Amino acid sequence: MKSPNTAWMWATDDGGVNGVTIDQIQGRVMWFEDAAACACGDSSAVQSFEQFVQKGAYLDSIPDDTLAELRQSVSFYAEELAKGN
Repeated sequence: MKSPNTAWMWATDDGGVNGVTIDQIQGRVMWFEDAAACACGDSSAVQSFEQFVQKGAYLDSIPDDTLAELRQSVSFYAEELAKGN
């Protein structure tokens, strides 16, 4: 089975670009309010998988389809992490 995506970027209304990546090894979701920071590793916020599931997305500008795919990926990687894979 192909592993789900671990990174997404999307345009914002003001012409910028936001992004989110999954650290599937440490079980974290890292948010980037200026996607140029993705290349530097300077995230705007970090959530554990559990925090993401309980509180939702850190950035409210995330498109619905991207959020749905992110939720699926977090669920997949959380299960893998629980299994020790």
